[in-house]
Amino acid sequence: MASSVSAHSIKHIRDDSSGGDCTSIGTWTSSSKTCKLMTDLVNWTIQIDNDGITFDGDRHKIIYNQDYHEFPDNVVIYLPNRQKVTIKNLDFEIKKSGYGIYLKEGFQNYLISNNVNKTSHDMTAFKLMNSTNNMLLGNRIISEGYGIELALSSDNNILVNNKLIGYDGMDQCLTIDGSKNIVISNYIMSNEPVYLLGSGNTVVNNVIKAQEKWALKVTGDKNKIFHNDIEGPNEDVSDGGDNNQWFMNHYYNYDEPSEGCFDAYDNGICDSPLLIWRTMNNYDQFPLVSW
Repeated sequence: MASSVSAHSIKHIRDDSSGGDCTSIGTWTSSSKTCKLMTDLVNWTIQIDNDGITFDGDRHKIIYNQDYHEFPDNVVIYLPNRQKVTIKNLDFEIKKSGYGIYLKEGFQNYLISNNVNKTSHDMTAFKLMNSTNNMLLGNRIISEGYGIELALSSDNNILVNNKLIGYDGMDQCLTIDGSKNIVISNYIMSNEPVYLLGSGNTVVNNVIKAQEKWALKVTGDKNKIFHNDIEGPNEDVSDGGDNNQWFMNHYYNYDEPSEGCFDAYDNGICDSPLLIWRTMNNYDQFPLVSW
């Protein structure tokens, strides 16, 4: 069983001879600016104080089980105004309110292969606040809180190959209030998995499954929703914005003749377009029969 360090304070990771506080919890490699965690942590905040640093969890756990209401005490990993920082290979177990990873005004940072489990209703796994050109790759979030939130003009971010699963009444797994973000090849499932408030985003080749509400709710404009597998219990999607493009998606509630989807040409595409719910004349012209 791995050893652990338990307390609550802030560990500062810096680009100096010891990596700031890195050597108290792991090993520091100056040449690559890498702090590699060597122990599990309980109720610590890790703050990255310089650009270009890699924080490698090496599959150690960070456990958060106390209530801290003051920011950034309620954040596990905090990146204030950072660029080109990589956070990877961490296993989070967060049982109270707060944030797993919080990027504030970040640019070109990377969140890679992190796991978040057993979170509370008041917790957000990853939050990007006014952060641009970041990549979230291969993360897994299984949560009863919120999954990933892109807030306050978080633009031009890429989310690829992430797995977001909500349980016990969780609503949004992914909320995007920004523009020109790309969401590609993710698996997303909760009560209301994806909520697009922003405009000009691209959502392509994802599996999106709703347990209670809409699988994909759009209130922003000029988003592109292409070639996704979309499943909801009633209406699969809702579009309250303008000029959003829906193209060659598979809709769980429109893929059989009894639902109006006929495939007389046997080409895997419904013969009739699908009118997107809440719109007057916005159609997916080529809805797929199967995924």
